[in-house]
Amino acid sequence: MNLFSFGRNKKNGETATEDRKVQTNEEKKQLKRKVEMMVDGLTKSYSTDSIHQSISQQVDKKRYINPTLEQYKQSLLQNLIYFLEVEKEIKRTLSTLLHGEKFESVQALDQHLLKIQSRVRNDMEELITANHDKYYHKYLAKDEGVNGLEREFIDHTVLHSWYIDACFYFQNNAQWDISEEVPKRWVVSEIERTFMWKLSQHLYLYNFDQEKDY
Repeated sequence: MNLFSFGRNKKNGETATEDRKVQTNEEKKQLKRKVEMMVDGLTKSYSTDSIHQSISQQVDKKRYINPTLEQYKQSLLQNLIYFLEVEKEIKRTLSTLLHGEKFESVQALDQHLLKIQSRVRNDMEELITANHDKYYHKYLAKDEGVNGLEREFIDHTVLHSWYIDACFYFQNNAQWDISEEVPKRWVVSEIERTFMWKLSQHLYLYNFDQEKDY
């Protein structure tokens, strides 16, 4: 191979790489639109008013059951850790479904999700211990930390339901055509980002900081 042919091959290789990048970026744009359409469809039954009402009821009930600030914060923390751990497993399930590995039936998927929830519940004592230091400095060490803890609890109360809805969406619908150039974890992260964007429309313009009798 002479120097001229080497130069041509190098240039051709660079051109091919750039072409793949362009194609991948275009595919990601299309997938973003598909994710947005899916999220719009999954969340359209959740009106802003219904979400506010449901969460306000849950928060009021939790405050009633846990009359002191410390009890309330510990209860919020336990629920938050539960949601976060379940969501980790659900995201793995979403990735599996995006690979085209569907469950035998809707009932099988339902049982899979129930097993995840049960396993996390059984591990809660260990999970709380493992996460205590992280949340102690962030929320538990100061009284006003309850506001941030409450906000995360509210967010993940809604997200928990939406992630489960997404699993059933991919179980019940045709597999998305996703090339090997786009990692399935990227699609899952895009679903997460779009869920958060939708959540902000419902919640962040609403003030949940009701007067607390602590």
